[in-house]
Amino acid sequence: MFNERLLMAAAARRSRNKNSTIGVPGELGFGVGAFPGPASKLAAMGLHEAEAGFNDPTSEHYCEYVHTNGSVMVFIPAFAIRIGNAAAPLYSKYGADTIEIGDVKLAGKDGWAIPRGFYDGGEEHPGFFIDKYLNSKDAAKKQAISVKNGDPIALSTSYNKSSELPNCVGQILDAIGLSRARGEHYSLVSCYQWAVISLITQAHAQAAAGTEACAWYDASGQKNYPKGNNNNGSDVDDNTITFTAAGSGSYTYVRKTGSAVPLAKTTHNGQVSGICDVNGNMWQPVLGWQNPSSQKIKLAKLSVKMHDFTKDNRNNNALFDDVTIDAGDGAYWWQKGKALYQDTQGLGWAMNGVLPKTIAGTSADAMYGKDYVYLNCNSDRVLLVAGYYYNGASAGSWCRVGYYRWVYDSDDASFRAAAYASL
Repeated sequence: MFNERLLMAAAARRSRNKNSTIGVPGELGFGVGAFPGPASKLAAMGLHEAEAGFNDPTSEHYCEYVHTNGSVMVFIPAFAIRIGNAAAPLYSKYGADTIEIGDVKLAGKDGWAIPRGFYDGGEEHPGFFIDKYLNSKDAAKKQAISVKNGDPIALSTSYNKSSELPNCVGQILDAIGLSRARGEHYSLVSCYQWAVISLITQAHAQAAAGTEACAWYDASGQKNYPKGNNNNGSDVDDNTITFTAAGSGSYTYVRKTGSAVPLAKTTHNGQVSGICDVNGNMWQPVLGWQNPSSQKIKLAKLSVKMHDFTKDNRNNNALFDDVTIDAGDGAYWWQKGKALYQDTQGLGWAMNGVLPKTIAGTSADAMYGKDYVYLNCNSDRVLLVAGYYYNGASAGSWCRVGYYRWVYDSDDASFRAAAYASL
């Protein structure tokens, strides 16, 4: 199913890449990093480093990249991960849910593996770029851009509608074309890439010891996760956070991208350098997943490039592997001891962070942000993540919903793009 030859070839290439690091969980600077390739590789993608604050981990522009269209992205360097190992320093506290993050050179040793989200087109990549903000429209209403304080695009024919952008019809599938339009390296964020973001957030929550390096840190463990607009303009767990209402063309409870004060409480790493709006505001569709029946889901093949997905081939069976799993039908919650896979290859390796290992939780669990999974098998299903302005405690980086279809007109969904640099 998951091509082992490709994984072995990737391991052989790894030593040829310049070093880049995601940082140390619980410390300042963790969660983003510098692209290890030359400026020519960035230029080929239309990117350049932010001009101010790029090397300052306390800056909002730390490890930030800017596209020629103005879009702001951050780079997520590849890393090795190990789940639930008894030798882990935090194992006595977190058990099977313990997450360790280390150098890619650890991969293949004693339970360590590089997450699926760092592979694309059968190649291991040194990381990926991801939009820091949900997408809004440029001034000419010709393209989607990731900028701070934008009005999020609604994948719809109403409110801040995607239907008025080129080649769009006002449906969730517009997100595929709008993301690809940025260039040949770009696509809508994949389910594998979002799984990486969720795992980073969880590792940071476990390792953090205070709010200096993680603004949303909660020593009790009951609210130890990123906050956001999940309560009709506020956060259900923290009413000290304020947001700026989106423009008059947006729905009443939608807030401007990255407008939270304090901002760091709403990012994936609890720092101003992080990815914004990972808990609520608007649903975010991801690529690489289908749910055609209650006993089967489909995941994008290792050999497939995310950029190759289009609105027309989004359900092409040739692009997917079948995964037999009791996916259920209805609402469940991520729960400790039942969430993460320890596998270093195969199905479990690919699934880790995409969906819970056991889809059976019937009550909210604070360890996973009280986030829920709602599946509904049928054709053309799309996986949505993060939640929206009305989800309350169920929204968050672990939130997953699979009952929308790509062809839905959804005024509560927006999106963000991602990209893999060429090797």
